[in-house]
Amino acid sequence: MFDIKISYLVCLVVHVLCVEGIPSWCYQPPGSDCTWYKQCLAKRFPCEANNDSYAVSFGDKICNDFTKQRSLFSDVGQQWIDTTRACLQKQLASILSAPTSTSCDDIRTFAFNTHAQCYNNPPIGCPSFCELLFSDWLRIAWIVKSSFVLETVRTSYQVTEILGLCIRKLYLQFFLFD
Repeated sequence: MFDIKISYLVCLVVHVLCVEGIPSWCYQPPGSDCTWYKQCLAKRFPCEANNDSYAVSFGDKICNDFTKQRSLFSDVGQQWIDTTRACLQKQLASILSAPTSTSCDDIRTFAFNTHAQCYNNPPIGCPSFCELLFSDWLRIAWIVKSSFVLETVRTSYQVTEILGLCIRKLYLQFFLFD
């Protein structure tokens, strides 16, 4: 009961439109599991009818794939999965207060645009994608391979952006700080 009051107050304080039927925790997701995609994003924007649901066809699916495979990752990789899942959900939570005229493609575009930031700019003390073991990179590639079929152009762009950030970090590390 106390959590509900706090979430309601947060909605009021930040002037977020708390949509009826959406649980209050959706606006500040803990990011500890994958339920947010179906219980919050898909509920607010039911795009499944159009066969265009980022929440279900991509977000929930990939999130659950990472969860199922989590134990195969290194300790650093597991920490990266947890941090990235929370970041992606928290970034997307802001769209819950978007106007009802927001299209399914708008949601998909917004979601895809958060990936590189969440992969490579973790909170202090958490690993970025660039710091993962190569074996973790291979596992990530295996998990997200289905996104190449669903979203070839956007996924290819993201891979280029993420790897470009890693190359930039390496360049700065080796040539400017040695």
